[in-house]
Amino acid sequence: MPSSAIISSIILLGCIILFFIERIPLELTALGGCVALVMFGAADSEAIFSQYASGSVILLICFMIFGRAFAQTGIADRCINALIRLSGGRERILLGISVLACGLISAFMSNVATLAIFYSVFSTLDGRREGFHSRRFMIPLAMASVVGGSCTLIGSAPQLSAQAFLEDIGQPPMGFMTYFPVGGMLLLVLTLYCMLIGYPIGKKIWKESEPVGDNPENNHKIKNEEGRPKWKNVLTLVLFTATIVLMAFKVLPLPVTALLGVLLMVGTGCITPGNIMDAVKWRGVLKLGGILGLMKGFEISGGSQLLGSQMVGLLNTQFSPLILLTILVLITLFLSELMTNSVAMLIVLPIASQICQTVGFPLAPYVIAVVVASQAAVTTPIASTSMMMSAAYGYSFKDYGRHSFLWDLFAAGIICLMVSLLYF
Repeated sequence: MPSSAIISSIILLGCIILFFIERIPLELTALGGCVALVMFGAADSEAIFSQYASGSVILLICFMIFGRAFAQTGIADRCINALIRLSGGRERILLGISVLACGLISAFMSNVATLAIFYSVFSTLDGRREGFHSRRFMIPLAMASVVGGSCTLIGSAPQLSAQAFLEDIGQPPMGFMTYFPVGGMLLLVLTLYCMLIGYPIGKKIWKESEPVGDNPENNHKIKNEEGRPKWKNVLTLVLFTATIVLMAFKVLPLPVTALLGVLLMVGTGCITPGNIMDAVKWRGVLKLGGILGLMKGFEISGGSQLLGSQMVGLLNTQFSPLILLTILVLITLFLSELMTNSVAMLIVLPIASQICQTVGFPLAPYVIAVVVASQAAVTTPIASTSMMMSAAYGYSFKDYGRHSFLWDLFAAGIICLMVSLLYF
């Protein structure tokens, strides 16, 4: 009988094919994959379906609610209007500003929390400003939150995992800003990519007739509530700001902090329970939970290790330092597009360490390259939690490839160039 790893790999491959064909809605395909993993004994049902109660799903729901509260108070309009004035009323410039800002904040704050904050503002863009369309912003913002997270030691989980790995093998740890030269350059290139390449592609793919935020009926309901007491608007802003501050300092787990903020808004009358139900895009929640469950099953069944071992098994120790660097970056990017970036990085990093130890290459440059490459993978919605969250806003699996198909090549080139210039 095939092993669990082989079964989960076949199921994931089948789901990816169905994602591309698009005959079945993405959320149903992901859920079907989760059911298949359980039916064929590749993973435990509790581990898979518990992802619907994961922190990422809770954060997404909470910040959808914050977005509705922002729309009711007019705060979202003020934020958007300020950004539009800053951009001179040009959507392409607004995209560049928002991508760069999201990436810089992600360097010092949780990627998911940063993305959720931006989504709570930009999800209200449709129907409020002629010529501006929020569907052109959600994927680039998700990309920025992931790539920006690679700039500092605390920016994302892969850096901390790599730090623990280095300590385990007795290597010197990375400094707080060690990743910044490579990650920062990657963020700048991403900003230019989104403005110069991604934006015109996005204009062709996502038209104004395809709203991503609240539908027109909900927008009408929101605008009719603008005459409510000012103290509720002020209190909403205070509660939201307090929630962000608590998240930044990690006083409580992020989902707990977000839920606390929502509960206080409901308790103080800033938003009603009925508006909460309208605010949440439940198909998006199904998508995120289903994809998280599918990837969790693939990971715990050993499928990710099987795929990784097959890829890195192609390596040998006869490469020059630059060729080895290029191969490791490309393998990391490829694996990260098909599984969460942290898992891909932890598969490639030990192989890189073993090769470096065998041939006497310095390990640090390869660690930097692999860690940053794992977070440059943003061409599928299953590459990271942030990209999974963006799928909640109505994108198809193909949309990611059409918008970002050139990005992996640019990212690989920038990472290899920067690491070779700085460390070789």
